[in-house]
Amino acid sequence: MADAGFTDPVSRRACTLHVAKGWMGVEHPDCDQPANVFPALDGFYCGACGWNGRISGAWAADLYAEAQKGGPC
Repeated sequence: MADAGFTDPVSRRACTLHVAKGWMGVEHPDCDQPANVFPALDGFYCGACGWNGRISGAWAADLYAEAQKGGPC
């Protein structure tokens, strides 16, 4: 699994994108559940706490693709 830190541009809080073979999610502040990533919408959403954040969909999709190929992720 690869972990990549980023700052949510909406809240300006630190988050972490977790990418593994067949899965990706975002660790975000004040919640212990990973948020679902929607690369086509440049966003992520947590059904547990309602966090709605922004992420570069192209960046997330690239990391996900690398993980599926068994690359450096």
